[in-house]
Amino acid sequence: MAMHSRVTQLIQDNDGRILGFKMLQVAPGSVAEKQFVRYYRWFSKIRMYVQPLANRLRAKLDEIEQEHTVTRLVRVKNGVILSAGGFIFNRQMVRHYAPKYYPGAPLGSPGCNGNGIRLGETAGGVTGNMARGSSWRFINPPKSWVEGLMVNQDGKRFVNEASYGARIGEAMAEHNHGKGILVFSHAMLKDVLFQLMPGKVWLLLQTAPAVLSLLFNTKKAATIDALAQRSHLPVEALRESVARYNILAAKKEDDDFHKAAEYLRPLEQGPFYAMDVSVGNKLFICPTITLGGLVVDELTGLVKREDGSTIPNLYAAGRTAIGVASHSYVSGLSLADCVFSGRRAGAHISTINQ
Repeated sequence: MAMHSRVTQLIQDNDGRILGFKMLQVAPGSVAEKQFVRYYRWFSKIRMYVQPLANRLRAKLDEIEQEHTVTRLVRVKNGVILSAGGFIFNRQMVRHYAPKYYPGAPLGSPGCNGNGIRLGETAGGVTGNMARGSSWRFINPPKSWVEGLMVNQDGKRFVNEASYGARIGEAMAEHNHGKGILVFSHAMLKDVLFQLMPGKVWLLLQTAPAVLSLLFNTKKAATIDALAQRSHLPVEALRESVARYNILAAKKEDDDFHKAAEYLRPLEQGPFYAMDVSVGNKLFICPTITLGGLVVDELTGLVKREDGSTIPNLYAAGRTAIGVASHSYVSGLSLADCVFSGRRAGAHISTINQ
Protein backbone atom coordinates (compact mmCIF):
# COMPACT_ATOMS: atom_id res chain seq x y z
CA MET A 1 0.00 0.00 0.00
CA ALA A 2 1.29 3.47 -0.85
CA MET A 3 2.53 5.75 1.90
CA HIS A 4 1.14 9.20 2.75
CA SER A 5 -2.45 7.99 2.51
CA ARG A 6 -5.42 8.44 4.81
CA VAL A 7 -8.44 6.15 4.91
CA THR A 8 -11.65 8.16 5.21
CA GLN A 9 -14.38 5.53 4.88
CA LEU A 10 -14.92 1.80 5.35
CA ILE A 11 -17.32 0.14 2.89
CA GLN A 12 -19.51 -2.68 4.29
CA ASP A 13 -22.12 -5.10 3.05
CA ASN A 14 -25.47 -5.66 4.76
CA ASP A 15 -23.92 -8.10 7.25
CA GLY A 16 -21.29 -5.58 8.33
CA ARG A 17 -18.44 -7.30 6.53
CA ILE A 18 -15.78 -4.92 5.21
CA LEU A 19 -15.69 -4.94 1.41
CA GLY A 20 -13.14 -2.16 0.97
CA PHE A 21 -12.31 1.40 1.84
CA LYS A 22 -11.86 4.88 0.42
CA MET A 23 -8.63 6.73 0.97
CA LEU A 24 -7.02 10.05 0.15
CA GLN A 25 -3.47 9.78 -1.13
CA VAL A 26 -0.82 12.43 -1.70
CA ALA A 27 0.08 11.82 -5.33
CA PRO A 28 3.20 9.60 -5.49
CA GLY A 29 6.27 11.31 -6.98
CA SER A 30 4.66 14.74 -6.88
CA VAL A 31 6.17 17.94 -5.51
CA ALA A 32 3.48 17.83 -2.82
CA GLU A 33 4.66 14.40 -1.67
CA LYS A 34 8.24 15.64 -1.35
CA GLN A 35 7.02 18.59 0.74
CA PHE A 36 4.91 16.25 2.84
CA VAL A 37 7.91 14.00 3.56
CA ARG A 38 10.10 16.97 4.46
CA TYR A 39 7.55 18.50 6.85
CA TYR A 40 6.85 15.10 8.39
CA ARG A 41 10.53 14.51 9.16
CA TRP A 42 10.88 17.88 10.85
CA PHE A 43 7.66 17.35 12.75
CA SER A 44 8.90 13.95 14.03
CA LYS A 45 12.11 15.53 15.34
CA ILE A 46 10.66 18.50 17.20
CA ARG A 47 7.09 17.49 18.09
CA MET A 48 7.84 17.05 21.79
CA TYR A 49 10.22 19.96 22.30
CA VAL A 50 8.97 22.94 20.28
CA GLN A 51 5.20 22.75 20.42
CA PRO A 52 4.34 25.98 18.54
CA LEU A 53 6.52 25.05 15.56
CA ALA A 54 5.29 21.44 15.68
CA ASN A 55 1.71 22.69 15.50
CA ARG A 56 2.55 24.80 12.44
CA LEU A 57 4.14 21.81 10.74
CA ARG A 58 1.06 19.70 11.50
CA ALA A 59 -1.07 22.42 9.92
CA LYS A 60 1.12 22.29 6.79
CA LEU A 61 0.72 18.50 6.62
CA ASP A 62 -3.05 18.89 6.87
CA GLU A 63 -2.98 21.59 4.21
CA ILE A 64 -1.07 19.36 1.79
CA GLU A 65 -3.54 16.55 2.42
CA GLN A 66 -6.48 18.80 1.72
CA GLU A 67 -5.12 20.37 -1.46
CA HIS A 68 -2.96 17.70 -3.08
CA THR A 69 -4.62 14.33 -2.61
CA VAL A 70 -6.37 11.99 -4.99
CA THR A 71 -9.15 9.58 -4.04
CA ARG A 72 -8.53 5.84 -4.23
CA LEU A 73 -10.99 2.97 -3.73
CA VAL A 74 -9.41 -0.24 -2.46
CA ARG A 75 -11.09 -3.66 -2.55
CA VAL A 76 -10.52 -5.85 0.51
CA LYS A 77 -10.05 -9.59 0.17
CA ASN A 78 -9.79 -10.88 3.76
CA GLY A 79 -10.16 -7.89 6.05
CA VAL A 80 -8.80 -4.62 7.44
CA ILE A 81 -6.53 -4.02 10.44
CA LEU A 82 -6.87 -0.55 11.98
CA SER A 83 -3.58 0.46 13.59
CA ALA A 84 -3.34 4.23 13.35
CA GLY A 85 -2.33 5.26 16.86
CA GLY A 86 -4.42 6.93 19.55
CA PHE A 87 -6.08 10.34 19.51
CA ILE A 88 -3.72 12.64 21.42
CA PHE A 89 -3.42 15.03 18.45
CA ASN A 90 -7.17 15.33 18.10
CA ARG A 91 -7.51 18.02 20.72
CA GLN A 92 -11.30 18.05 20.58
CA MET A 93 -11.43 14.32 21.29
CA VAL A 94 -8.95 14.66 24.15
CA ARG A 95 -10.89 17.53 25.68
CA HIS A 96 -14.12 15.52 25.40
CA TYR A 97 -12.98 12.04 26.44
CA ALA A 98 -9.83 12.58 28.52
CA PRO A 99 -9.94 16.16 29.87
CA LYS A 100 -7.58 15.34 32.75
CA TYR A 101 -4.84 14.76 30.18
CA TYR A 102 -5.69 17.63 27.86
CA PRO A 103 -3.12 20.05 29.38
CA GLY A 104 -0.21 17.66 28.72
CA ALA A 105 2.16 17.97 25.76
CA PRO A 106 0.89 15.65 22.97
CA LEU A 107 3.28 12.83 22.11
CA GLY A 108 2.82 10.71 19.02
CA SER A 109 2.84 10.78 15.24
CA PRO A 110 0.53 12.75 12.93
CA GLY A 111 -1.58 9.59 12.70
CA CYS A 112 -2.50 9.83 16.38
CA ASN A 113 -5.52 11.93 15.48
CA GLY A 114 -8.28 9.47 16.36
CA ASN A 115 -9.13 8.61 12.74
CA GLY A 116 -8.50 4.90 13.23
CA ILE A 117 -10.81 4.82 16.24
CA ARG A 118 -13.47 6.85 14.44
CA LEU A 119 -13.35 4.52 11.43
CA GLY A 120 -13.98 1.57 13.72
CA GLU A 121 -16.93 3.36 15.28
CA THR A 122 -18.49 4.13 11.91
CA ALA A 123 -18.41 0.40 11.16
CA GLY A 124 -20.26 -0.38 14.39
CA GLY A 125 -17.33 -0.81 16.75
CA VAL A 126 -17.45 0.24 20.40
CA THR A 127 -14.75 2.05 22.35
CA GLY A 128 -13.58 1.80 25.94
CA ASN A 129 -11.23 3.42 28.47
CA MET A 130 -11.34 6.63 26.48
CA ALA A 131 -10.85 8.72 29.61
CA ARG A 132 -7.49 7.12 30.36
CA GLY A 133 -4.19 8.64 29.35
CA SER A 134 -0.60 8.65 30.49
CA SER A 135 1.46 11.74 31.37
CA TRP A 136 5.17 11.38 32.13
CA ARG A 137 6.66 13.71 34.68
CA PHE A 138 10.33 12.78 34.97
CA ILE A 139 12.31 14.85 37.46
CA ASN A 140 15.34 12.55 37.61
CA PRO A 141 17.99 13.32 36.39
CA PRO A 142 19.21 15.50 37.99
CA LYS A 143 19.18 13.17 40.96
CA SER A 144 18.94 15.77 43.70
CA TRP A 145 15.50 16.97 42.58
CA VAL A 146 14.22 13.58 43.70
CA GLU A 147 15.38 14.49 47.23
CA GLY A 148 12.85 17.30 47.43
CA LEU A 149 9.14 16.93 48.07
CA MET A 150 6.25 17.33 45.65
CA VAL A 151 3.02 18.92 46.77
CA ASN A 152 -0.34 19.56 45.13
CA GLN A 153 -2.24 22.84 44.89
CA ASP A 154 -3.33 22.35 48.51
CA GLY A 155 0.28 22.25 49.69
CA LYS A 156 0.12 18.55 50.57
CA ARG A 157 2.61 15.89 49.56
CA PHE A 158 0.95 13.28 47.32
CA VAL A 159 3.56 11.01 45.73
CA ASN A 160 6.93 9.29 46.07
CA GLU A 161 9.17 11.75 44.24
CA ALA A 162 11.50 8.94 43.12
CA SER A 163 8.67 7.11 41.36
CA TYR A 164 8.69 6.30 37.68
CA GLY A 165 7.64 9.35 35.67
CA ALA A 166 4.36 7.85 34.45
CA ARG A 167 3.32 7.15 38.02
CA ILE A 168 3.99 10.74 39.06
CA GLY A 169 2.08 11.99 36.02
CA GLU A 170 -0.85 9.72 36.80
CA ALA A 171 -0.94 10.90 40.40
CA MET A 172 -1.11 14.50 39.21
CA ALA A 173 -3.61 14.02 36.38
CA GLU A 174 -5.98 11.56 38.04
CA HIS A 175 -6.03 12.77 41.62
CA ASN A 176 -4.58 16.29 41.89
CA HIS A 177 -6.11 18.32 39.05
CA GLY A 178 -2.87 17.97 37.08
CA LYS A 179 -0.97 20.12 39.57
CA GLY A 180 2.44 19.50 41.09
CA ILE A 181 5.00 21.76 42.82
CA LEU A 182 8.51 20.48 43.58
CA VAL A 183 9.97 22.05 46.71
CA PHE A 184 13.72 21.89 47.36
CA SER A 185 16.44 23.65 49.31
CA HIS A 186 19.49 25.68 48.32
CA ALA A 187 21.75 22.76 49.24
CA MET A 188 19.82 20.56 46.82
CA LEU A 189 20.04 23.25 44.15
CA LYS A 190 23.84 23.35 44.37
CA ASP A 191 23.94 19.60 43.82
CA VAL A 192 21.48 19.90 40.93
CA LEU A 193 23.69 22.46 39.17
CA PHE A 194 26.69 20.18 39.56
CA GLN A 195 24.72 17.23 38.19
CA LEU A 196 23.72 19.30 35.15
CA MET A 197 27.31 19.99 34.12
CA PRO A 198 28.36 18.92 30.59
CA GLY A 199 29.02 15.24 30.23
CA LYS A 200 26.83 14.19 33.14
CA VAL A 201 23.40 14.28 31.42
CA TRP A 202 22.04 14.68 27.88
CA LEU A 203 22.22 18.33 26.87
CA LEU A 204 19.01 18.60 24.82
CA LEU A 205 16.79 16.14 26.69
CA GLN A 206 17.81 16.86 30.27
CA THR A 207 20.11 19.85 30.80
CA ALA A 208 18.26 22.40 28.65
CA PRO A 209 14.74 21.77 30.08
CA ALA A 210 16.12 21.74 33.64
CA VAL A 211 18.01 25.01 33.24
CA LEU A 212 15.06 26.73 31.57
CA SER A 213 12.77 25.55 34.32
CA LEU A 214 15.14 26.88 36.98
CA LEU A 215 15.36 30.26 35.27
CA PHE A 216 11.72 30.85 34.34
CA ASN A 217 9.61 28.30 36.16
CA THR A 218 10.84 28.45 39.76
CA LYS A 219 9.98 30.64 42.75
CA LYS A 220 12.55 31.49 45.44
CA ALA A 221 12.07 32.66 49.03
CA ALA A 222 14.04 32.84 52.25
CA THR A 223 11.50 30.87 54.28
CA ILE A 224 8.92 28.17 53.63
CA ASP A 225 6.09 30.52 54.60
CA ALA A 226 7.29 33.14 52.12
CA LEU A 227 7.70 30.45 49.46
CA ALA A 228 4.13 29.34 49.99
CA GLN A 229 2.90 32.89 49.51
CA ARG A 230 4.95 33.38 46.35
CA SER A 231 3.70 30.08 44.96
CA HIS A 232 0.05 30.71 45.90
CA LEU A 233 -0.01 27.69 48.20
CA PRO A 234 -1.71 27.48 51.62
CA VAL A 235 0.99 28.60 54.05
CA GLU A 236 0.07 26.35 56.95
CA ALA A 237 -0.38 23.28 54.75
CA LEU A 238 3.02 23.68 53.06
CA ARG A 239 4.67 24.34 56.43
CA GLU A 240 3.17 21.13 57.80
CA SER A 241 4.16 19.13 54.71
CA VAL A 242 7.77 20.27 54.94
CA ALA A 243 7.89 19.62 58.69
CA ARG A 244 6.52 16.12 58.21
CA TYR A 245 8.97 15.44 55.39
CA ASN A 246 11.89 16.62 57.50
CA ILE A 247 10.90 14.18 60.26
CA LEU A 248 10.80 11.31 57.78
CA ALA A 249 14.10 12.37 56.24
CA ALA A 250 15.79 12.62 59.61
CA LYS A 251 14.94 9.02 60.49
CA LYS A 252 15.57 7.82 56.91
CA GLU A 253 12.21 6.09 56.65
CA ASP A 254 9.34 7.32 54.51
CA ASP A 255 6.24 6.01 56.27
CA ASP A 256 3.95 8.00 53.96
CA PHE A 257 5.06 7.16 50.42
CA HIS A 258 7.97 4.75 50.91
CA LYS A 259 10.68 6.68 49.11
CA ALA A 260 14.08 5.00 49.42
CA ALA A 261 16.25 6.22 52.28
CA GLU A 262 18.99 7.41 49.91
CA TYR A 263 16.62 10.02 48.47
CA LEU A 264 15.37 11.34 51.81
CA ARG A 265 17.02 14.66 52.62
CA PRO A 266 15.60 17.31 54.96
CA LEU A 267 14.87 20.85 53.80
CA GLU A 268 16.62 22.65 56.64
CA GLN A 269 18.21 25.89 55.50
CA GLY A 270 16.97 28.47 53.04
CA PRO A 271 16.61 29.92 50.61
CA PHE A 272 13.97 27.48 49.36
CA TYR A 273 12.62 26.92 45.87
CA ALA A 274 9.29 25.84 44.35
CA MET A 275 9.24 24.59 40.76
CA ASP A 276 6.02 24.11 38.83
CA VAL A 277 6.04 20.55 37.42
CA SER A 278 2.32 20.38 36.59
CA VAL A 279 1.00 18.32 33.68
CA GLY A 280 0.13 21.46 31.75
CA ASN A 281 3.42 23.32 32.25
CA LYS A 282 4.43 24.73 28.85
CA LEU A 283 8.11 25.16 29.71
CA PHE A 284 8.87 21.96 31.60
CA ILE A 285 6.72 19.84 29.32
CA CYS A 286 4.92 16.68 30.41
CA PRO A 287 4.59 14.28 27.42
CA THR A 288 1.15 12.70 27.21
CA ILE A 289 -0.53 9.92 25.22
CA THR A 290 -4.03 8.44 25.16
CA LEU A 291 -4.76 4.83 26.17
CA GLY A 292 -8.39 4.28 25.16
CA GLY A 293 -9.51 2.77 21.88
CA LEU A 294 -11.65 0.19 20.15
CA VAL A 295 -12.75 -2.86 22.15
CA VAL A 296 -11.46 -6.05 20.53
CA ASP A 297 -11.86 -9.78 20.97
CA GLU A 298 -8.91 -10.96 23.06
CA LEU A 299 -8.28 -14.07 20.97
CA THR A 300 -8.55 -12.65 17.46
CA GLY A 301 -8.26 -8.86 17.60
CA LEU A 302 -11.63 -8.47 15.85
CA VAL A 303 -13.43 -5.21 16.71
CA LYS A 304 -16.44 -5.71 18.96
CA ARG A 305 -19.87 -4.18 18.71
CA GLU A 306 -21.81 -2.84 21.67
CA ASP A 307 -23.73 -6.13 22.00
CA GLY A 308 -20.46 -8.07 22.30
CA SER A 309 -20.51 -9.56 18.81
CA THR A 310 -17.58 -8.97 16.46
CA ILE A 311 -17.47 -7.27 13.08
CA PRO A 312 -16.65 -10.13 10.67
CA ASN A 313 -13.32 -8.97 9.25
CA LEU A 314 -12.40 -5.71 10.98
CA TYR A 315 -9.44 -5.78 13.38
CA ALA A 316 -7.71 -3.18 15.54
CA ALA A 317 -4.20 -3.14 16.96
CA GLY A 318 -1.81 -0.88 18.84
CA ARG A 319 -3.10 2.33 20.41
CA THR A 320 -6.16 2.22 18.15
CA ALA A 321 -7.38 -0.69 20.28
CA ILE A 322 -7.68 -1.36 23.99
CA GLY A 323 -4.63 -3.45 24.81
CA VAL A 324 -2.11 -4.14 27.53
CA ALA A 325 -1.55 -0.43 28.15
CA SER A 326 -5.17 0.46 28.75
CA HIS A 327 -5.09 1.66 32.38
CA SER A 328 -1.44 2.61 32.96
CA TYR A 329 1.79 2.80 31.06
CA VAL A 330 5.53 2.14 31.18
CA SER A 331 8.08 3.03 28.51
CA GLY A 332 8.04 0.72 25.51
CA LEU A 333 4.68 -0.83 26.30
CA SER A 334 3.03 0.66 23.19
CA LEU A 335 5.67 -0.95 20.99
CA ALA A 336 5.34 -4.31 22.73
CA ASP A 337 1.54 -4.14 22.63
CA CYS A 338 1.51 -3.14 18.95
CA VAL A 339 3.76 -6.07 18.03
CA PHE A 340 1.61 -8.50 20.01
CA SER A 341 -1.77 -7.20 18.86
CA GLY A 342 -0.59 -6.82 15.27
CA ARG A 343 0.65 -10.41 15.17
CA ARG A 344 -2.59 -11.59 16.75
CA ALA A 345 -4.70 -9.86 14.11
CA GLY A 346 -2.38 -10.94 11.31
CA ALA A 347 -2.42 -14.56 12.42
CA HIS A 348 -6.22 -14.62 12.48
CA ILE A 349 -6.76 -12.79 9.22
CA SER A 350 -4.36 -15.16 7.48
CA THR A 351 -6.65 -18.11 8.30
CA ILE A 352 -9.60 -16.63 6.42
CA ASN A 353 -10.43 -18.36 3.13
CA GLN A 354 -7.68 -20.95 3.60
